[in-house]
Amino acid sequence: MGQRLNIEIVKNGETLANAYYHWSAYTSSSLELTKIIINAINEIKNKDDVVLAVRLLEKTGALLTSNEIEVMKQRTEEEFKKATNRNDGLISISEEGIESTRKWQEEYIEIHLDKKIVNFNVFWNDKKYSYLDEHEKSEEWYQQLPKINFDYTNIPFTEFNQFATQINQLIKNEIYNMRLENGDVLSFIK
Repeated sequence: MGQRLNIEIVKNGETLANAYYHWSAYTSSSLELTKIIINAINEIKNKDDVVLAVRLLEKTGALLTSNEIEVMKQRTEEEFKKATNRNDGLISISEEGIESTRKWQEEYIEIHLDKKIVNFNVFWNDKKYSYLDEHEKSEEWYQQLPKINFDYTNIPFTEFNQFATQINQLIKNEIYNMRLENGDVLSFIK
């Protein structure tokens, strides 16, 4: 079945490229993929934003499918390797390819190049009482959860590595749930 992740590279409200990863929609692995892209932003330069987006996604191991390489040939004479494994990531730049990835996604990340922010949506977010009832947890258990006040939908690039370190430390300590300011339970996907 997989745990399907979609990472989108966005600028001015437009998705330049996205990548489908069949087994990567887990919180910890998604953090690592995002860090790779954020850390590569200053080293990769290209006048064409779509080519730039593809090159950023390639840093994670993702590659263009043969259909998408044909679309890319209309934009640039640069060479691109062909994807062979959906686990490593399949990059799309065409409208059809981008939409197909979105249809398959279970979780997603948006990296906004213009705003320099990440929308890291690789958590489960449940209403408090729904979560407690479904998972047979007590109010006492809920009150002991760490309370967070960060907005995971709007993380500045400059703060992403710190955010990733905090989340990875919680995972290392086997803490997989947190309380949000509004009372919801945020759960890591593991």
